[in-house]
Amino acid sequence: MAPVFQVEDVAAAAEYYRDKLGFEVRLLMGEPPVYATTGRGDAAIHFSKAEQTASGNSPVGNVYVFVSHVDGLYEELTARDVKVVAELETYPYGMREFSIEDLNGYRLCFGESVEVKLT
Repeated sequence: MAPVFQVEDVAAAAEYYRDKLGFEVRLLMGEPPVYATTGRGDAAIHFSKAEQTASGNSPVGNVYVFVSHVDGLYEELTARDVKVVAELETYPYGMREFSIEDLNGYRLCFGESVEVKLT
């Protein structure tokens, strides 16, 4: 499954995911691009040219990405000055995770399953 984010500038979105999040740009369609596919490992996110964009302060979408080595990914993305909206933390429900916001207001949460000791 791959979410498709509606964006105003498809090329800029694909470049952001490549340059800031370490995704590969796998496909750009059109000139200027009206559709793009990006991926990192098994995670894929697509972009489509939006007829209208969302407005307001709330995110226009959210995606949860399950990863291995979440600590290393957090270090990698913060070194690239990605906007972190929830710092890396271990939660009692057995996930270690953090969230970022991309240039279009989409929020991505990256998490890894961890063993939690219940007291």
